Amino acid sequence: MMKYYKVKDNLLILNDSSKTDLLMPYIAGILTAISLFIQIINQWPLDFDIITILTVFVFIACLVLLIWAYYKKTIYHQVLIEQIAMIKQVKLSNTGFYLELKNGKQRDLSQIKSEESAITLLELLRAINPNISTNFSEKQIKA
Repeated sequence: MMKYYKVKDNLLILNDSSKTDLLMPYIAGILTAISLFIQIINQWPLDFDIITILTVFVFIACLVLLIWAYYKKTIYHQVLIEQIAMIKQVKLSNTGFYLELKNGKQRDLSQIKSEESAITLLELLRAINPNISTNFSEKQIKA
């Protein structure tokens, strides 16, 4: 697990997934938005039937999600350890973890699937920045 996460010169180097893997949801969202936009333009002037209303609603939702992802997610492979505020566990599923940075952005940790792995990474990071916190139990951390 730690082969994917290394510390070098106060940087956390993340080799857990390729840039293409991290960009795939954005690419899919952009292509969906373009497809929906073309469909709306082809229906102009709009007949407000259920299909048109659903298409416009999904288009707006897609744009909102893309804007949210742009401001909340990051795909960087190198993160300054001083910029890391927390290691968080996904609330819906106990098998997902991500870094929360001080600027509010998040970076998914795709290779961390258990609390033990997250705690190992946390210990590695706290050696440089002891202010990093978590939203999961740290009982296993050695005193």
